[in-house]
Amino acid sequence: LSGLRDPIDQCMIFYLSKICQFFPNFGAKIVYDYELHPNRRPKIVMQTVAHASGAAYFYHPQVIGQQENSKKLTK
Repeated sequence: LSGLRDPIDQCMIFYLSKICQFFPNFGAKIVYDYELHPNRRPKIVMQTVAHASGAAYFYHPQVIGQQENSKKLTK
């Protein structure tokens, strides 16, 4: 991470490291979404994490179409 110049990434690194210092008993390991293994494979796939945590949901196109049609009928 030494060549990092993006100010947003620098801010995230700074404040997340501070948070870990406040809670050393938890043994948290920070993994950034731009980190790669030596073979260039991502260390973490954020889309999968979002779905597993419930923060994101895949809406099937047919379901969205049904919802839009029901909204049109009720108006």
